[in-house]
Amino acid sequence: MDGEKNYWEILGSQMLGMFKGMLSPMLGITAINSILFGVRGNLLKYYESPTILDHYMAGSAAGATQVVISCPSELAKIRMQMSGVGEKTDMRGYKGSLRTLKAIYRMEGMRGCYRGLIVTAVRDVPAFGFYFMTYEASRRVRKRNLRK
Repeated sequence: MDGEKNYWEILGSQMLGMFKGMLSPMLGITAINSILFGVRGNLLKYYESPTILDHYMAGSAAGATQVVISCPSELAKIRMQMSGVGEKTDMRGYKGSLRTLKAIYRMEGMRGCYRGLIVTAVRDVPAFGFYFMTYEASRRVRKRNLRK
């Protein structure tokens, strides 16, 4: 019975560990969406009739800009999820995303807070370009179909 109880405790702690650090990205999504739609909207104002490619470029620029917020947010989430697993420092004592980011800043400086910036940008820049391009394309198709 003790072995079974221990098994379920370990399994439960591992499952809960997957949700560690989720507060930071959830709070950061507001800032990220503000940046995404603000940058995209302001860039599209410069075009009289933007093409699908213009929407891709504006979305990509917005994606590049939001990386400034999303990178530290995701870093804190990942560090909390991986706390104590193969790390040089033991992050188990930190509770919360902001505390984790403060600890990273204290130990590694500002550069440490942006660890993974390039990888995040390589993922997000084309992804947001494609997202806004497909949104605009589908919006145009729907608009055309409604006129018929």
